[in-house]
Amino acid sequence: MLRKLKGILDSILMGAIIGVLIANLLTVRVLLNQQENENIQLEMFGQSLVFNQKIFFNYIRTLFKNQERTDEIITKLVTKTNEPDYDLILKSNVVITNVDKNTMGSGVCIRYRSRKYILSAFHLDESENIYVLDNDKEIKLKVIISDEDNDLVLFEPVESLNTVDFIPFVDRQVNIGESIWICGNPAGLEDLLITGSIVSKESNAFLVSAPVFFGNSGGGVFNRNTELVGIVSQIRAFIDFRSSLVLSFGVIIDIDTIEEFLGQLN
Repeated sequence: MLRKLKGILDSILMGAIIGVLIANLLTVRVLLNQQENENIQLEMFGQSLVFNQKIFFNYIRTLFKNQERTDEIITKLVTKTNEPDYDLILKSNVVITNVDKNTMGSGVCIRYRSRKYILSAFHLDESENIYVLDNDKEIKLKVIISDEDNDLVLFEPVESLNTVDFIPFVDRQVNIGESIWICGNPAGLEDLLITGSIVSKESNAFLVSAPVFFGNSGGGVFNRNTELVGIVSQIRAFIDFRSSLVLSFGVIIDIDTIEEFLGQLN
């Protein structure tokens, strides 16, 4: 009896979601797994709902007599889920050390106008003695351009790096609710990969729910397609002193700001 009631409630909820979707043309993402009988995740209003994939699409098909219209709606709804290339992300991450202050941060390897650089956060560049680790070898970095206001710096190693790879840029606007992956070197750890989602957008940055920490600064932020969408700049924390609760977000410099910054290169 309970199972039957749950099935009825699921059908009502699914029908309501599809009705709202079609009536209001809301932007809803359906994350489709590779196996037909696995679950799908429906993301709407920042919330996630999970349904059996086969049942979900059969339900859509029952709403329309016209097969072409059905296929058109399904095509608009569905985005194939794909995980980023973790190996490529890890190879693009580098450890940046400030010898004078004995501190460690992060950087991401990029290729711009056929040249290879390391993009990082400006606040890491506070001395002449900035190095990148390559197979435990310290290689000196020279500053090519920097922007204190946007917390960006572009380095070039004085020697070629042997163990890194280079990440392409995203070519579209990112959206609130979109999943992201951050790679960096927080708290003395190397190549730590964390995930979260975009929770808010600002003029030149966005906030993410991923738990960034000291050492993540300058690290790359990536989407599902292994494209660079920004770099970590800082932590923004909100503290409720009455309950001692802390809510923190990572502040990410967005790709538009980065590309404008790189436009300074001759």
